[in-house]
Amino acid sequence: MANMLRPLTDELAKMGVLPPADQMADAQSYPYLSALAEIAEYRDFQNSDAYVAGSERYVQFMNDHLGEDVFKALDEQTTGILQSIADMERLPAKVENPELRTTMELQIGDLKAQVAVLRPNDARLQTFMVDDNRYNNAFGADRMDALEGPEAGRWEAVKSAIVERAEGAGLDPDLFLSRFSSHENVSLGTSIDWRNTDEAVASAFFKAKGVGDYDVQAKTAVDELHQFAAAKIKEIAQEISHTHEQTLSRGHEDDGHSL
Repeated sequence: MANMLRPLTDELAKMGVLPPADQMADAQSYPYLSALAEIAEYRDFQNSDAYVAGSERYVQFMNDHLGEDVFKALDEQTTGILQSIADMERLPAKVENPELRTTMELQIGDLKAQVAVLRPNDARLQTFMVDDNRYNNAFGADRMDALEGPEAGRWEAVKSAIVERAEGAGLDPDLFLSRFSSHENVSLGTSIDWRNTDEAVASAFFKAKGVGDYDVQAKTAVDELHQFAAAKIKEIAQEISHTHEQTLSRGHEDDGHSL
């Protein structure tokens, strides 16, 4: 074991960070060395029996610092909360109003983000702490429906293309578009859930139509739809924002001339 650790530890030992490798071959050092191995991308150690995964290191750390009984109680409490959230997740699918369903899904995502703070070893849960700005818009699809003039025409063309693509994959276009409404709390975890749901619906749709490789076709169609909608809606929102800024700027200039 010491020979395997040496490439990772000798340089650090020279810097005074670690003792020589032959003094770090005991099991107590493995969690620390595992973290260093990940940073240094030292695959030999990561592929060895001595490697300790991040989730296990977290448990060891919490047991050492909080005590096993306290950490166990905390883990049981957060597990219970997650079960309650899982029960709540069955509710949005029963809601017919697409905007309300999306709002409920976002609120569930917010709850998961709060629990994620207490469970940093849960990688999937951590995704609910990361914003997915592809779906976050201060000026979203709902507000674009009220546009007038040339901007309205541009949005109608994009909206029609989105609706056509969504229906072509067996998806509800109103539900899909509601995810791009004027909200700013879409997390990566929530958007992953949306894509997974859409892929399942599209897969069943293509399978019923007798499409070959329906799972692959569903994933491709859903990926392209999400990318297209996110890019086009963001583009129009930015153009509208820029146009309004120019209008305000000209208004201030006119005010200045009148003084």
